[in-house]
Amino acid sequence: MRLLRVLTVGGSDSSAGAGIQADLKTFTALGVSPAVAITAVTAQNAFGVEAIYEVPASVVEAQLRAVLAEGEVAFAKTGMLFSAEIVKVVADFFSSHGIKFVLDPVLRAGSGVSLLKQDAFKALVERLLPLSAVVTPNVSEAEAISGVKIETVEDAREAALRDCCEKGAKAVVVKGGHLRSEIASGRSTDILYIAEKDEFAVFEGDFLPLKRAHGAGCTFSAALAVALAKGLALKEAVAFAKKFVRDALKFGVSVTDTAGEGRSVSVVNPAGAVRKNAERFYVLENLKEALRRLKAMKDFRKLIPEVGANLGMATEDAESEADVAAVDGRITRTKHGFRVGRIEFGASSHVARAILTMMRFNRAVRSAINIKYSPEIVEICERLFSVASFEREREPNASEEGKTMEWGISSAIQNALKERGSIPDVIFDCGAVGKEPMLRIFGRDAVEVVEKVSRILNELR
Repeated sequence: MRLLRVLTVGGSDSSAGAGIQADLKTFTALGVSPAVAITAVTAQNAFGVEAIYEVPASVVEAQLRAVLAEGEVAFAKTGMLFSAEIVKVVADFFSSHGIKFVLDPVLRAGSGVSLLKQDAFKALVERLLPLSAVVTPNVSEAEAISGVKIETVEDAREAALRDCCEKGAKAVVVKGGHLRSEIASGRSTDILYIAEKDEFAVFEGDFLPLKRAHGAGCTFSAALAVALAKGLALKEAVAFAKKFVRDALKFGVSVTDTAGEGRSVSVVNPAGAVRKNAERFYVLENLKEALRRLKAMKDFRKLIPEVGANLGMATEDAESEADVAAVDGRITRTKHGFRVGRIEFGASSHVARAILTMMRFNRAVRSAINIKYSPEIVEICERLFSVASFEREREPNASEEGKTMEWGISSAIQNALKERGSIPDVIFDCGAVGKEPMLRIFGRDAVEVVEKVSRILNELR
């Protein structure tokens, strides 16, 4: 399998939230083969940088040579370059080998610590910036490069224009995540200027109310490099990178300072959206296999209650009924067998509530099916599994069905934990006025649940 290779040149972040590590996560999530040249090793986390060890420029150059000796790179990006010597090595190497790259002009860490020496800034602007395909400064970086105080979108336009016309950049994206005038109105606006076309493009989006994010700039420039490597035009690539970093922020991981100061930072998660989509696919495939096995059990018909059965499974990070897939229209009895509808997320509120309640006690138990109640089936379940029950009549302030389900499953689990210290596999109730009695069988996934159903049917036979 041959993948596009994309190179990142930058500093290592020991917490893996930004820098080289964020780039590698982004490259992997977007399906390209990564290559690396490390310029500095930092001792840092989301809250600050404690130490920096500069990699000698000769070693940086050796890393670049080693990368190219293995094959060409489709595109590159730079992050923390730290010293003038490293800037010059990278500029000379990229120029002599015709490597197109995104320049992320990393000047400071989010905590304010300088990641570029004073003499290196001049070298970066004079040597590297004119060679880059596009420069991606945030507001403070754009101010430093252009000399323009940026408070509005118009200021960002002026800064981008100066970077191109006066500093020699071919294209500039001024990222507006820290633009106060935009934040106040709930927007996040990025400005792209393409010098060759003398053209501006504006990319608007809703502002995510995060006090501080770690790794967003690195992730944006890495995603932009991948998009350009895959042949997207610059405007399309910027739109793609903006959406990608927004998803990475949306699925970010919140970390808290253990020093006791109560600070919290959101660390970007480049694989978040990819992981979520993969998880939803896995759930659907698992349910399909489980239903295939269920359809092979012709006598499952005798376990279907009057209201119908349903088999559901939740995603690993499920928070609501929309994160639980089940059979649309339930599994219903027919004259000679049973009918199964399509699998969809959000298809069943009843089984979803049961699963979500179970997951509050054990996140690994993500699937359930409801089947017919009878004393004989309960007796079989008690021989095979751990069983608990609840009485609908005992619910305090019984009202809507959803609350009844949550209360019933929760109280059955709590009682089982008190009595025997374990979470039950099966929870049943004997019904109430207008409510059919029911058994609910739980498992780690839908296939495991159907295997338990098979064991019950074998005993009934």
